[in-house]
Amino acid sequence: MQFIESIFSTPLGFVMRWFFELVGNFPVALILFTLLSRIILLPLTIKQQRTSAKTALLQPKIKAIQEKYKNNKQKQSEEINRLYSQEKVNPMGGCLPLIIQMVIMYGLIFVIYKPLTYILRVPTDIISQAASAIQTTGMYSEIEIVHQAANAIGAVPELANYGIESLNFNLFGILDLSATPAIGEPSLLWSIPIASGVFQIMSIRVNNYFQKKNGMPVMKSALMNWVMPLMFVWIAFSVPAGVGFYWACGSLIAVFQSIFMSTVYSPARINARSEYRHAKKRLENEAKRKISRG
Repeated sequence: MQFIESIFSTPLGFVMRWFFELVGNFPVALILFTLLSRIILLPLTIKQQRTSAKTALLQPKIKAIQEKYKNNKQKQSEEINRLYSQEKVNPMGGCLPLIIQMVIMYGLIFVIYKPLTYILRVPTDIISQAASAIQTTGMYSEIEIVHQAANAIGAVPELANYGIESLNFNLFGILDLSATPAIGEPSLLWSIPIASGVFQIMSIRVNNYFQKKNGMPVMKSALMNWVMPLMFVWIAFSVPAGVGFYWACGSLIAVFQSIFMSTVYSPARINARSEYRHAKKRLENEAKRKISRG
């Protein structure tokens, strides 16, 4: 388990450390980390949007196949898959960005739980000495060391060499992103899980609106529209608030990303570009034939 945690969290910790050293503020570093992750995922998001647009353009052919083989589901499936293959469309390709986001969130959980290990790169033996000195154990031990930095440094002076006192998790001075929101204890921290759910629902609704507007298949599954956002709200109540803050920021960015993608990569524009390329290629081939005849 430690090995798997390290695989995902170590590279994310290096990125968070770089941003933290750049701005000297953990919440701002987390926002920059979120922006970077979205930029990295942008090519996949564009590919996903193009696939959705191409799928919309194929709907008349798909409906014709469904009508032709309505009494033979196996043949219907084979023909639709053949059509997808011919048009180089992968209807399952849209799952990859979500899977990558889940992997990032998994690694980020441990980066926030263990900021000394993954962000400040404090050796394990020094962390153990500090935890023993302030009498803390378990998953929150590194966070507790940060909160009791003065006592920890007094007991283990080497900690001062790693800038532990500069690590501040407070957002707006009132929200501690290292703390875990408690369902049974109402507090301002509740705003982060709630925001993560609200922004994700907004992202889904905006995406569905533009898909319907552009004649693309609309996601009607209750699982994706409601269960998934509520599941992430529940997760945000189970982990440090920084994880929920990351998801909330990412979902808010996704709202504006959906508006941009649905405008730039609409089925009409994809079709126009495709027709332009085909026309250009046809003219080039005709020009080559004329030259060869001459």
